[in-house]
Amino acid sequence: TTLFRSNPLFEAESNHRYDTGDYHTVDQLLGSNEDLAELVQKAGEHGIEIMLDGVFNHTGSNSIYFNQRGQYDSIGAYQSKESPYYSWYLFHNHPDEYESWWGVGTLPTVNKDDESYQNFLIHDEESVLKFWQKHGLKHWRLDVADELTDDLIKQIYQQLKKEDESSVLLGEVWEDATTKIGHGKRREYFLGGVLDSVMNYPLRGLMLAFMSGDADAHDVERRLLTLSEHYPKHYFYALMNMLSSHDVERIKSMLDQFLPGDMLADDKAVIVDAQVKALSLWLYTFPGVPSLYYGDEAGLTGGSDPDNRKPYPWGREDDSLVEWYKMIGKWRREHPALRTGCWKSHSLHHDVYSFERWIENGVDNLGGSASDEHMIYLYNRHIHENREVTLMVRKGKWQHMENKKRVFKAKDGELTITLGPSESMLLRHMH
Repeated sequence: TTLFRSNPLFEAESNHRYDTGDYHTVDQLLGSNEDLAELVQKAGEHGIEIMLDGVFNHTGSNSIYFNQRGQYDSIGAYQSKESPYYSWYLFHNHPDEYESWWGVGTLPTVNKDDESYQNFLIHDEESVLKFWQKHGLKHWRLDVADELTDDLIKQIYQQLKKEDESSVLLGEVWEDATTKIGHGKRREYFLGGVLDSVMNYPLRGLMLAFMSGDADAHDVERRLLTLSEHYPKHYFYALMNMLSSHDVERIKSMLDQFLPGDMLADDKAVIVDAQVKALSLWLYTFPGVPSLYYGDEAGLTGGSDPDNRKPYPWGREDDSLVEWYKMIGKWRREHPALRTGCWKSHSLHHDVYSFERWIENGVDNLGGSASDEHMIYLYNRHIHENREVTLMVRKGKWQHMENKKRVFKAKDGELTITLGPSESMLLRHMH
């Protein structure tokens, strides 16, 4: 199954829609509730499931619930202390002084402990979660999960799982979620029954530090090892790994900044192309769930928000990159070692990062049955120089996955390979 994660779809006045106006209605710019239900059904026929973006920490100031400008046919908290929604918000001086997200007046913050809000969101017969569950939408990504309480997240989790055990609850967390301190206490994201997964920004940060020169292969190995030791194994294998998102600069634009300013544009383009291939191959062969931000596969560039949210370049795609992403997606689908196999990291040289993925004796790293195989990822980040590396491996022949004619032979358990500038590769042991 492929999960497609949307940005907020509900009625709102902004184009980003993080200022929800009505949690029960799809924004008419996008279509209707019936259109969304049809999308869920049609996507399901192709093995795709939809994940909604749940913005439950704040609403829009112009919403059914707050109704600052009186645009809705409701008595909002802004209009009256008698409003059924008044207890949802924290007013310092009603109506104009109230708690809002990072001081942004259009995003009044919701009191997560308020019972009527919790009922509206989770427990009522037509609660937000139950309403969309009836429409076939069972997966949610929680926006700014750090600002929600563990208790609220737990209640959301329980309602989702009650309806469908396979529902996924993903949290937007930017740091190592196992050591996260929020609201003055250690967060309980992974103590069971809270979140299924979080966004793996630390992995992206390490990849970019390796590319910029702020970290070498030894640093990357050490810090990834720390991350893998912090996360319980099942969570480490379920993290949402990505190179780009709607909150950060796109990967192509980031990589372009790391290259010398006086380099010719054509030379830069060739190097960035090789680097994008190397990092996407890393992403697709690493433990966790590879997540592709629309347009990255087509070569889309974009600086910080809103430039990173440009539309997909229909008719102007980088076709070779599209084909590359199809191929690495196919590799991951066809080789269980890349999904649930064991993982071992190697820093073979300060410029060369590598890791192995394998399954042996018919059992994968999560205790499931899978066919035996052994694969190795290698990448030389240096943009001008070759790097020769040697690693200890099982004897026999190792085949280059992209160019099947390239076969390397391990002698006395040692595999010696010369990687060209910016060259990456995935090798498979030939039985």
